[in-house]
Amino acid sequence: MNAALDHTTAFCIPEGNAGDKFRITFGELGGPRPRFLGKAKGEDAAHELRVAGPGLNESDSEMKGMTAQGRLQFEEKLEQIWKWTAQSAKPKKGSNKAVLNRVKRVTVHRAWGHSVKRVQRYLGIRPRASAALSGSLASLDLSLAMTRPVESVVFIAIDVEWFEFNHNIITEVGLAVLDTWQTVGIAPLANLKNWFRMIKSHHLRVAENAHAVNRVHVRGCENFFDFGSVSRPCKPPARAAMLMTVRRSSQFVKEKDMAAAIRSILEPKTAEGLTIAEYTEDRKVVLVGHDLESDIAAIKALGYDIRGDNKQLLEIVDTKDVYRHYRRMRDPASLEGTLTDLAIPHRNLHNAGNDAVYTLQALLGIAVKKRLDSLAPEEKKLKKWVPPTSRRGAVRRLTETPSIAPQLPNAGEEGDEGWSSGGEMSDGGLPTANGQSTGDWAG
Repeated sequence: MNAALDHTTAFCIPEGNAGDKFRITFGELGGPRPRFLGKAKGEDAAHELRVAGPGLNESDSEMKGMTAQGRLQFEEKLEQIWKWTAQSAKPKKGSNKAVLNRVKRVTVHRAWGHSVKRVQRYLGIRPRASAALSGSLASLDLSLAMTRPVESVVFIAIDVEWFEFNHNIITEVGLAVLDTWQTVGIAPLANLKNWFRMIKSHHLRVAENAHAVNRVHVRGCENFFDFGSVSRPCKPPARAAMLMTVRRSSQFVKEKDMAAAIRSILEPKTAEGLTIAEYTEDRKVVLVGHDLESDIAAIKALGYDIRGDNKQLLEIVDTKDVYRHYRRMRDPASLEGTLTDLAIPHRNLHNAGNDAVYTLQALLGIAVKKRLDSLAPEEKKLKKWVPPTSRRGAVRRLTETPSIAPQLPNAGEEGDEGWSSGGEMSDGGLPTANGQSTGDWAG
């Protein structure tokens, strides 16, 4: 290194105990020897290599050939390395608060990126990291039929509306469902229109609260559900029924029955169209929402605890977070702003059924755009992103590769800041425990 830097520096290995960290010998007594994992150009890439590294395999030939003494020595060395790593990562007394905040910020940003990668896996447009290394799925053609995803899930987006003058009065619950089993053999096509058409939607209105409409702080669109089919388990109020005669019908559900109605949608038992013999296990659910923690709390108030009651819940994805990661933004965007940037046509927002559908469409759009970008040549990634100035200005198509420039709105920070999530060396890893979202960070 000194020679490469024209001898402007004089790096050296320190003497004493500190120097021991630079010299570790493996392979004695038949123990395993180091193996090449890859090259890292920075802290984030090194982290991803560590995460993607294989675990201890007892069937490995070197593990089988170890003597008892060699195994003990090998484990002691690993334990020592772990202690050194923990000591170097531990904040020292008087550490700069800004440095600690950056560590937290990078961790949260990286978690958002991993979330997007897992969504891509569930959709079948990103392979596992091991398959990526062998060149699997090196391109993405939206005109070709999709193969069966290795990890088939059911995406279910939720949205809740409540009375603007009393948030204890819940008025609407919207749910939108896309079963990835149903996407097998279907080409998404430009703007993902085939996938969008497969989304099944539900608009549940609390019958007793149909009188509570929003007209002051937001323009409620409770009578303008643009998706779904006709279905009413109980008779709607006469005025609401009159207003909805030319619109798609919502479901009017008594408040005491809301929990059961929501549960029946959020806990799918088999893939639609398949017999029990063909698919017997309960489907894994990925819950989706835009700033959805308040929606989860509202549904809990109706009698259904999503995190506690739904045993099929695999993870929770917040489009507010993954969109911020996609655009590398410090501040969150509204659902309308997200849809406008993604060039997804939308209308009649603040109808829970519509918002749930648009939220799921936004997630699909972000996942596909980021995947297309990751597969694009480097020169296409360096164009500067210019946000649309209006809804009419959002003319980009989902098949176009978005530009993720080094300096984007609100980025203004040194280093990667966690926006990079490891490239093809990472597939997003495992979802967080119990469907917990990754949290928020605005600082």
